[in-house]
Amino acid sequence: AHIAVTGAMGSGKTTLLKELIRYINPTYNIRTSETMFELNVRKVLPDRNIVPFRETDSVSMEELIDGLKKTDANCILLGEVSTEQLAYLSTQLAKITEQQLLTCHPTSTEGLISYFRQALMNRGSFADEKLAQEEVVRSLHIDVHTCKDTETGERYIEYINEILPKGLIRKLVRYQNGEYEILAPPGEALWSRLMKKLRKEDRVYFEQFFESEGKRKEAA
Repeated sequence: AHIAVTGAMGSGKTTLLKELIRYINPTYNIRTSETMFELNVRKVLPDRNIVPFRETDSVSMEELIDGLKKTDANCILLGEVSTEQLAYLSTQLAKITEQQLLTCHPTSTEGLISYFRQALMNRGSFADEKLAQEEVVRSLHIDVHTCKDTETGERYIEYINEILPKGLIRKLVRYQNGEYEILAPPGEALWSRLMKKLRKEDRVYFEQFFESEGKRKEAA
């Protein structure tokens, strides 16, 4: 699945992404692209096939992304998609990899979809808003939104949403009154995709977390 970790600066996006890295399928070749090396994926997974890319004065981000397309990448990590150019390029990368994880600043799932849709239109790739949005929802499946408590400094996941066809949103999990509340399991298509890619022990935990069968059918 393609996952966006969203939230304001300092809300813990990169920290969360570092933790998610540990759950990437152990058979996947991993490629990363960052303006600064913050993820340190090689230290987290020293025995994996990992190639990091970084923008320099002589190598643009566009050239880096083009290079990523030519590598044998099962999973691509993009640190901080902060420009419309990068948003557009990430939708292109999503077509050639099984999994993509990225961080981005939008403050809502609706804002995330809108930002990427506008990036595609401004790039000149799409003149029709509907077609641009269809491309976006094929590139983004899950929005994990991080938040920072301004009083305590605590950083936490505020919600997890599934992005559905036509830009619809299914709310899966939210943080409220100091605890996480399950609102719905993933839809059938996403559930099936996740079950095929997760390790056996992770599948068991995932099913238990969502009390799978009954709630999954209700959400279908």
